Amino acid sequence: MPDFIPGLDLSRLYYKQAVRPVIEEHFPGIPHSAALVGAGSEVLGFDSEMSIDHCWGPRLQLFLHESDYHKCSEPLRDTLSTTLPTTFLGYSTEFSLVPGDHAPVELRADERSCRGVQVFTASGYASKYLSLDVSGEITPADWLTCPQQLLKSFTVGKIYHDEVGLQPIRDRFAYYSLRITPPRPTKADHFFDRPFRVIHLHGGLANAICERIEDPRVQELVARRIIGNIDQISDSTDLVSDAARRHALRQLY
Repeated sequence: MPDFIPGLDLSRLYYKQAVRPVIEEHFPGIPHSAALVGAGSEVLGFDSEMSIDHCWGPRLQLFLHESDYHKCSEPLRDTLSTTLPTTFLGYSTEFSLVPGDHAPVELRADERSCRGVQVFTASGYASKYLSLDVSGEITPADWLTCPQQLLKSFTVGKIYHDEVGLQPIRDRFAYYSLRITPPRPTKADHFFDRPFRVIHLHGGLANAICERIEDPRVQELVARRIIGNIDQISDSTDLVSDAARRHALRQLY
């Protein structure tokens, strides 16, 4: 077993030492971006030796301009599949990106992995992963129905090279994690006479957020009883991560 390398570091090395040389030799001059974002504990920096048992290894996403994607994505995938090594720093590059993949799973062309590398357009990937049209306006209902874990895993991770504008798309979603209220209480105290210590907010955080709202569309939402975002309504992964249900969830707002 090779020494454990955190996934973000392993992916950076894989891009620089293996993937980029293939691109430069076979597709010289093609603008691209390379990153590891989206699903996976390693994207958040939470991976460990235990993580290597599934969906883990040298991997990354490549992003092309729309015009180059239509012309070059399939030749690029074919080249990566036949040219990249089957192992890198002791780790196999031939592993499934589908958890529990014991039976054949039909993947679209842009979803299949070519020895750990997937190829997308930046806007296409973002729209698919977040179930949002990132080319247009992001509405309050879009924000409220987009699970926090998707926003987090799209805006963290690492970009190793960016010629096609992946970071500006990520920047559009940085707002969700900004400090938008004054500092709130952080001291834990007793909850009445019970043997529990809690931070007493008593609605203060929600009210503090509402006081900072300037968008009239959001003001209209908070004028009604506040129900929070989709993560506060349900913790069902099957519900909140199902793009087909997003339209119905928007009707809550």
